[in-house]
Amino acid sequence: MSPVSLGWSELRRLTAGRLPMIAILALALIPTLYGGLYLFANGDPYSHLGDVPAAIVLADTGATQAGAPVNFGRDVADTLTSGTGFGWTVTDEADAQDGVRTGVYDAALVIGADFSSNLVSAGNLTPKQASLTLITNDANNYLARTIADQITDRVRASIATKVGTEAATQFLNGFVSIHSSIAGAVDGAGTLDTGAATLRDGATSVRDGAGSLAAGASTLAAGTGQVAAGTHALATGLTTLRISAAGLPAQTTQLADGATAVASGTSQLAGAGDRAAASATGLTTTLAATRSQVATDLAAAGLDASQAQPILARLDALQKPAQTAAAQASGTATQLGVLAAGAQTVAAGASDLATATPGLAGAIARAAD
Repeated sequence: MSPVSLGWSELRRLTAGRLPMIAILALALIPTLYGGLYLFANGDPYSHLGDVPAAIVLADTGATQAGAPVNFGRDVADTLTSGTGFGWTVTDEADAQDGVRTGVYDAALVIGADFSSNLVSAGNLTPKQASLTLITNDANNYLARTIADQITDRVRASIATKVGTEAATQFLNGFVSIHSSIAGAVDGAGTLDTGAATLRDGATSVRDGAGSLAAGASTLAAGTGQVAAGTHALATGLTTLRISAAGLPAQTTQLADGATAVASGTSQLAGAGDRAAASATGLTTTLAATRSQVATDLAAAGLDASQAQPILARLDALQKPAQTAAAQASGTATQLGVLAAGAQTVAAGASDLATATPGLAGAIARAAD
């Protein structure tokens, strides 16, 4: 008998009675009903998230950023509750815990009291991580983990939209400020260089104009045209010199401030060098005293000179490097003192220059007028 005939014969035998027929239909129908109901219930769960009850606990106490009060937790809560996502309910933590436990809420999001302060700390030297607490209960719904993932995605999107944009803006604004400061320094240096060149050109023009004026005066009888040209060149040179000297007071003041800062730093460095030299000298003195004491102790212990010599030789070996280090430290301290004195002299000269520059600029302006 062929397999097909055998199978057909077996099927007719199983369906000969009413009960076997009902059993076969049940075996075929029940899995079909179960699979269809499962597919129907989970066909598009994300389009019905608005029917999923969820709680928000807003405990954020806020913070201060750039002198203004902020509350990023409230912003996140407002963004979530105003959206088209879950059926959010703002409540306290006790109600949220009880609601998740009893099935009133499928999940609860807790925004802690330090949420805003931790986010603001990103601009400090000791930043803290801002965190949220998500409460779920797998016993209420086998889709609780999927729901939690959806809540996490929506909260992340809300934080990135509200908090992340403001943080990025402040970060970029900081770079703009730094760029402006650097650009200002570069422009100031360029202006100083240009002013120096213009000053040089103005001095040359004054010299040339004075020469032309002298030549014109000596040849006045020959023609007044050269005198007019010389006086015009002199006036032009003085005007150029006045414009160039207008920025000198501010520039020399900056120079004096920088020289004063350098002098202060070198003075502190010289003080540190003196302390290092004193420490090195004290070390040599201590080593010498220690050697003498050790020699005395060895003699008291009954060791003769030949027995004590190897021990004392080790101390002597330490004495020479210590003396060398003390000499070097002393020399370095002396050089640092000379450097500090020179820096003080430079600072004093720069201060005198800054004091005298306004008078020079005023005199040039009066001469040009």
